[in-house]
Amino acid sequence: MSFFDYYGKNEIDFSVRRTTSSVGGLNFQMIACHVKDDQVVEDISHSIAIDEVAFSVIERVLLERKPYAHWGETLITFDAFDLKVIELKYFIQDIKYDCVIDVCAKELKANKEKYEKPIVYMVNEIVEFILSCKELGYDLIKISGI
Repeated sequence: MSFFDYYGKNEIDFSVRRTTSSVGGLNFQMIACHVKDDQVVEDISHSIAIDEVAFSVIERVLLERKPYAHWGETLITFDAFDLKVIELKYFIQDIKYDCVIDVCAKELKANKEKYEKPIVYMVNEIVEFILSCKELGYDLIKISGI
C-alpha cells in the first residue's frame, strides 16, 4: 500500500492548528485544563490540534506504554511534561523519521529532507503550547485522540 492510498494525501501535514472548539476526525487535540473540586475542567479555547499521522511521529516520546494508538482521553500533568519537553527538544536534534504507522514511516524515511523542517516546527509549536499552559497556571493537559 502506498502512502497516498493509506492517507489520501500526497504528504504528511505537520501543521499545528490553534483551536477554540472540539476537533473531530483523525486528529489529536491538546487541551489546557484546570482541576477544580477534583474535577477536570477543560479550557477548549486554549487548545491545539495536530493531524494523527504527524502526531504519530512524536507519539512514542509522549506516551511510554503500548499500544501507542487508541489514546482516547489521556491526562498529563506538568510534572510529567517537564521531562517530555526535554525529550522533545532532544528528539528534534536527532529525528528518527519513524512512525507507529508503517506506511507513514516509509514515507518519512524516503523523504527526510522534505519533512525535517515541518517536524521541527511542529515539535517547537507543541513545546511552546505546553510551556504557555504551564505559565498561564493550568493544572494539566488533556490529549484527545483516536
